[in-house]
Amino acid sequence: MLSYIPVESMLVYGTVHLLMESRYKGIGKYIALVIIILIDTLLTNILSPVSSFLRVTVLLSVGIVMISIAYQGAVCIKIFFIILTNYIIVIIDLITCNLYSYLQNVSIYTINSDNNTFKYVLLLFAKLIDAAIIFICIYYFKKLDFNVSKKYWIIIDCITFMFLAVPELFVQINELLQFNNPINSIYIFWVAIGFLIMSILVIYFFGEISYYYDKEKQNCILSIKNQSLEQQLSVQKSTTTETLKIRHDINKNLEAISYLLQKNNLSESISYIDAITKTLSNTKVTISSGNSIIDSILNIKIALCEQQNIKIKIQVDCIPNLNISAFDICAIISNLLDNAIEANAKVDEMHRFIKTTLYSYKNYFLIAVKNPYAHKLIVESDLLRTNKHDIYRHGFGLESIKSSTEKYQGTFKYITNNGIFTAIVMLPLNIDPNQ
Repeated sequence: MLSYIPVESMLVYGTVHLLMESRYKGIGKYIALVIIILIDTLLTNILSPVSSFLRVTVLLSVGIVMISIAYQGAVCIKIFFIILTNYIIVIIDLITCNLYSYLQNVSIYTINSDNNTFKYVLLLFAKLIDAAIIFICIYYFKKLDFNVSKKYWIIIDCITFMFLAVPELFVQINELLQFNNPINSIYIFWVAIGFLIMSILVIYFFGEISYYYDKEKQNCILSIKNQSLEQQLSVQKSTTTETLKIRHDINKNLEAISYLLQKNNLSESISYIDAITKTLSNTKVTISSGNSIIDSILNIKIALCEQQNIKIKIQVDCIPNLNISAFDICAIISNLLDNAIEANAKVDEMHRFIKTTLYSYKNYFLIAVKNPYAHKLIVESDLLRTNKHDIYRHGFGLESIKSSTEKYQGTFKYITNNGIFTAIVMLPLNIDPNQ
């Protein structure tokens, strides 16, 4: 089968370069790309005498290793891009050569063995089609969020590999089928066309699944944010109502205490005062940062920690005016503290604690939450995943933090050290989220 190795290498690894983030910056990422293309071209030439199966296996393996070194992201996504681009190149070569063989009434063997003008025109035509299809794929993939479960990626990798294996098999038997009868080319041509259409449909449906999964994820994140904000508003309303009731009844309470004291009923007077004090303590503001939304969130979480015997320490500087919606600040702080409370629930009571720090430094607003953990951390695509059984409904808390943070050009990082988990959010001050 016709081959123009440097062009094919550029198409394969250029696709990866456009769709994956390089580990290098500036000119370094282009140097890495050129080195990968040169190694792939040289290796393809060296392996040309060996069997097709061995050649493809070695080239794919080396390619995966090279892009894993040069590019960030999940290995299964990199495997998909390499196999897919190789499949496109092989299937288009198969279609183009068999069409030419049928129209010119010559065998594939003749096309491959002759060095004539028609061969190179055919080669150029095939590579142009390769480039066109690959660029369409790149345009389509850039609109998708491939943050789906790893098991789905393994399935699509296996399907794509089968797509590649079938055309490779046709390439091996093509010359045998057509050596004395070029008419067989039209049959192979239509079979290859049908196989290409089928593979396009499979990849399209996988893209639609990815799109649907992304929409469902966004809906879950919005639901989490709504629930957090509704909780804060509900507690604020409840606290305000309770305070108004106490103020309304204060005169009556004072009259009752005065009457008890006049009757020298000290024990009942003390009990009455204690009851009022307890009621007032339930409505008092423990944290006062100057931001009512943040105060409400922190005070609610303090109450939850007290219920679960978690020692919580909160350090809050005077918080400046934040250009962050209540919706997003609620999602960030609530989810950070909810995750810390859930982690503490799996730790012995004597070791439970949460340390929370909120302060402004230079032009950033920083939130740091530190807590112990005793469960296994599951990391996928640089984010922690839930270890709960209901994965569909859980596991979006950190996604919610990440999306809200990135909306304001901030950063979200986490550190694990000796059983201590630290989550850090940095938000630039006075940043317009619509920029």
